[in-house]
Amino acid sequence: MSPVLASWYAYAQLMGTEDFDVVLLGLGQNAHLAFNDPPAHFEHPQAAPVVALDELSRQQQVDEGHFPDLAAVPTHAVTVTIPRLLATRHIIASVPGPAKRWAVTATVRSEPDPNVPGTARCRQSPRCSRSRSGPTDWYTSSARADTPTWPPRRSSSGQVV
Repeated sequence: MSPVLASWYAYAQLMGTEDFDVVLLGLGQNAHLAFNDPPAHFEHPQAAPVVALDELSRQQQVDEGHFPDLAAVPTHAVTVTIPRLLATRHIIASVPGPAKRWAVTATVRSEPDPNVPGTARCRQSPRCSRSRSGPTDWYTSSARADTPTWPPRRSSSGQVV
């Protein structure tokens, strides 16, 4: 087995099958959770598959300074699936910045929709505020939920504003 496959397998096994005590997560500009881009698979059978990244998720990696340009961003990544993320007693979501305003608004105001992956947390509760066994605490800065704008507005330099 190659070192990459061995690492991926070890990561998936390390998570185990028991519910997490707490999950710390972010929300992407397109409302992705981990790298579960829209349309998200709300019932994925694996804990940590390799997935293709959509261009907005890849551009977000550049905009946040993780890569120098789009060509440097991998096209695929290992992600934790939505069912595995939601198998927890408590979720803490940290969503900073104005670039994610649409994602926060769509997530907290929408019914479960694979095109807005953040809404998956609503599948366990009619109030859309709980994971499988506990609440979701949202920490946002200027990403507050207000008037959604999609697609996100970009400056002349390509940054989301």
